[in-house]
Amino acid sequence: MSKRARRSVSAAREVTSLVATHYMSAVQAHSEGRWVAWLTAVSPPLEILYAMGIQPLFPENYACVATVMKASRNMFDISEAYGISRDLCSYTRCVMGSVLGGEAPFGGMEKPDVLLSTKNVCVVYMKWWELMAHTLKCPLYVIDSPAITDKIEDHHVKYVDKQLRDLVSALEKITGTSLDEEKLKEAVKLSDKAAELWRKIIEQRRAKPCPMGVTDSSAAMFPMVASAGTQEAVEYYERLLDEMSERVKEGVGVLENEKFRLLLSGIPYWHHLRMFNYLEEKYGAVFVHELYTATWGMASLNSAKPFESMAYKTLLNPTNMPIRWSKDWISGLVKDFDIDGIVLLSSRSCKATSIGNLTIQKVLRDEYEIPSVVLEADHTDDRVYSEAEVTARLDAFMEVLGAK
Repeated sequence: MSKRARRSVSAAREVTSLVATHYMSAVQAHSEGRWVAWLTAVSPPLEILYAMGIQPLFPENYACVATVMKASRNMFDISEAYGISRDLCSYTRCVMGSVLGGEAPFGGMEKPDVLLSTKNVCVVYMKWWELMAHTLKCPLYVIDSPAITDKIEDHHVKYVDKQLRDLVSALEKITGTSLDEEKLKEAVKLSDKAAELWRKIIEQRRAKPCPMGVTDSSAAMFPMVASAGTQEAVEYYERLLDEMSERVKEGVGVLENEKFRLLLSGIPYWHHLRMFNYLEEKYGAVFVHELYTATWGMASLNSAKPFESMAYKTLLNPTNMPIRWSKDWISGLVKDFDIDGIVLLSSRSCKATSIGNLTIQKVLRDEYEIPSVVLEADHTDDRVYSEAEVTARLDAFMEVLGAK
């Protein structure tokens, strides 16, 4: 495989500096007397924090950054020596290694004044964030998101809406800062705009040749995670959409000779993103859509109803929806993006994103005759990654695709 992942879209290359600026902004917030909050990354009420002048940071994203920078092993050693099992989420183990004093990028994340967790992804969040609250001596607030077994109902939205309003009251009390509802509406409006742009960018990838691959997309999703609700995020996605539109207009793709169009399920293995370049270079295979990067920006928001909109956004993510919903979603993607095959990434320490892989594989095989391959490793811990095994499975998968 090539030695490192390659980014071909100029806007995606901007993300490295955006990430550094984001982490430094927390230092600046403290210097200005503002609070810093650590949040879980999937659909948190980010707009509330920006409206209140509270700077967010995302431990899960920090684990990704540490992994890409080849700095996670030291953090694993620290957390595991503390007694945190290797069977637990590698995001948890990576971040806790930093919290417990391990050497980490940027000197570690700026310490939080408050922690905010949502329960819309996995149960590990609860004990992980309780442990961080105990270690850092910070207040912890948890937004309970009921798992959806059929469809999102009004009572689900009202349940989360009430918790978000209670959160605002609690934050106002401990920070001494009142929420300006007009600022909240503006943050929701900007968040909705960024999400709309991100969806349009994803839609551009239906074109042949596909104008953006998974390495660029995985980088470009960062502002949707960290900066939704800001003008900076909107401006970034306007630039990226302009670039995508121009590439489509001029027929510029990831590859000049695109042979296979692939769909990706699961969290990318951040330590070996170059596996995607391997498929491009050897087989002319391009990932034209990823379920993971599409998770952010799925919901449209109404700034006239900010709490209701944020509640709905919290509920609407694939890990919180029934498998039937995922089957219908993926079936639509297969048609819309003209998918030839799917790569399903099973992560040793993330059951929430891996548990549906076999069902997805069966549906695509039985209903659409779409070939697939399941890879087994870990999204952050490269100690359980075998490049020889992954390469062999990908080669066998591409042989099947080529024979169709």
